[in-house]
Amino acid sequence: MEVSTLIASIKSGDLKKLFLKNSDTDILGFINSGIVEIYKRFPLSRDSIPITPTVGVKDYKFNGEDLNVPIDVDETQLLLIEEITATDPEGEVFTFIPTNATIPANFSTPSYNTLRIHSDYELHTLAVEVRLVPATLISTSDDLPLPPQFLEMLTLYVAYKAHSSVSADVKGENNTYYMRFTKAVADTALGGQYPLDPLDVSLLDKRGFV
Repeated sequence: MEVSTLIASIKSGDLKKLFLKNSDTDILGFINSGIVEIYKRFPLSRDSIPITPTVGVKDYKFNGEDLNVPIDVDETQLLLIEEITATDPEGEVFTFIPTNATIPANFSTPSYNTLRIHSDYELHTLAVEVRLVPATLISTSDDLPLPPQFLEMLTLYVAYKAHSSVSADVKGENNTYYMRFTKAVADTALGGQYPLDPLDVSLLDKRGFV
């Protein structure tokens, strides 16, 4: 479905009065925010990125510019570095979840898109498991990067953002839309339409990225 189709549906449906003062550009911004929120809660896009450790290099950036990290950032954005698999020269495999403890033992993430190596892994083969979100939509002719079962959820989040833009009352209608959004998240997970990921919000909270 194109973004324009969703916007037309929103403007002609039950929520049309809510969007009388919002342009398509405004709504596109709300849609981008909603897509990120949904990808934070559901593992819709994952990848395994091979890293070539270099002697003397401790930081590896997932920004599309680090030659040691082959990640394409034209169509996706990094959401979270989940875990690292290190294979030593003898073929033994070790798995780590990066932490930001005061004195990290193996790997840490000093920023959301930087992996720092704290031990001697130059001779290991590293594979970094990451969660991704789509690149920001810039046109109403872009396709929505979501399965159909998430469209109602996205619409509720867009309604929440639209109402929040005109009212900051936490007891107001904007909060009602957010509660309906979170219920839609739970219903989708409990109904088996798509499983929640136990690593998602918990890891983001612990690292201070939410």
